[in-house]
Amino acid sequence: MIIKVLGRHATDRIIASVRKDPQLARYAIKRMLHKQPKARWPQQVFRFESNITLDPELLATDLAEKGMCVHSGTHAVYVHEDADIEKLCPELLGRYPQQFGVKILKSRSLAPDGTVYYTSTQVKAYTTPLSMRVVGSVQEKLSVGNILSMHGVASRVYDLIWLEHPDSAPLMAMVVEHASHECVAGDEGVQFIERFKRIARQEGISIVVRKNSKDFRAPTFNDNIIRGKHGPIYVDIQNMAQLDPGNALDRLNGAAQVAQIGDDSLYSFQSVAKSNIISKSDVSVRTEKLEAMLRDAGFQFQDARILDVGCNLGMLMAFFLGKGASHCIGMDTPEVVEMTRRALFHFGYSRFDLIGGDLRSNEGWDNNADFHSVDLVLMLAMKKRIGFPEGLNRVGWTYLIYEGEKSEPLEKACKDIADSFPCATIVAHEVYQDSDSMPRPMVLLRNSKNMPD
Repeated sequence: MIIKVLGRHATDRIIASVRKDPQLARYAIKRMLHKQPKARWPQQVFRFESNITLDPELLATDLAEKGMCVHSGTHAVYVHEDADIEKLCPELLGRYPQQFGVKILKSRSLAPDGTVYYTSTQVKAYTTPLSMRVVGSVQEKLSVGNILSMHGVASRVYDLIWLEHPDSAPLMAMVVEHASHECVAGDEGVQFIERFKRIARQEGISIVVRKNSKDFRAPTFNDNIIRGKHGPIYVDIQNMAQLDPGNALDRLNGAAQVAQIGDDSLYSFQSVAKSNIISKSDVSVRTEKLEAMLRDAGFQFQDARILDVGCNLGMLMAFFLGKGASHCIGMDTPEVVEMTRRALFHFGYSRFDLIGGDLRSNEGWDNNADFHSVDLVLMLAMKKRIGFPEGLNRVGWTYLIYEGEKSEPLEKACKDIADSFPCATIVAHEVYQDSDSMPRPMVLLRNSKNMPD
């Protein structure tokens, strides 16, 4: 059966790699037993035009010949200077927090999730089909890296992108938080690795290299420990795989006690795919209504910037990232946003920021450059909790969707929202119901101050 599915050549290589490294076989079995979580709306991957041809074997040389500062490894080529990124792809500048780096992957072997495998038989002869699948895809590295970044032991991955050039096949790249290249070694490195491994185990993340690998061996750890802004971080996350995703899902299942509605700790306000969270709201019904209303009004999902006031577990931000939003900002209480961050990272989302605080006060609203230009604000079932925050008047939004309280009359909702934002025009409204919630009014406003002439 295996030969029939994979072919004789691939099967022989897998058997040979199992004999060479039985630990890989154990990891492969774990991966088969624990399917990786799939996002309901996978984050859209943007494509950018490269000014430099993208030959994996010659990429480091081609970049260096352009006078760029290049760090080249077995599986990737890394650039981080602004001037060098501009030579490579000027569109990237200004899209991500400063300072960021671009890690261009040499692999062109596509994984089932649509991204490339981090390692590939096309890149190195010693790589096997089995090791490709055990190490996993770049999408998985985004999730693993960001979960570890929550603990301050890895750099945040801001995005996955495709780089394209008319004279070569496209390559995938990771946009990452840049760290200095000062290596950490010796006793400090030993202490960090012990902490790093402990955190990885807690998060259900496994190290998929041989136990005696020099990547985790003192004194140098193969120069994989770098001094970051707030302490040492581990940069070679290709060695990490989420082989026990059930562990992370168990953590998400505790979200109902944090993202609860009123005094009812049994309910979260949003449903989360593949979890046991009991939801008061069916996100799929909600998003269908939102999408239809916005499309009828001419809203452009691609490259949109979204502000979700009262983001709960972030599933509406996930929806917009799946539709091509360039960035989402979520606001909620500090306890909720920590669970939101975990949920979004777990399912592979990255183009977002979260603000935790009291939304009724000026906390979180002031001095935020991201608020200067927002395409859409979501104010869904928040009136009872926070009313219409004064800080929202300082946000430069174009569209705003207001969802009222259960059984709130549509006429009253339209009047209240119009009185609160006199420069806006109501362009659509309706009453809808989902899950076991009561009917609610939904009103779409367009801000005349921010509309193009």
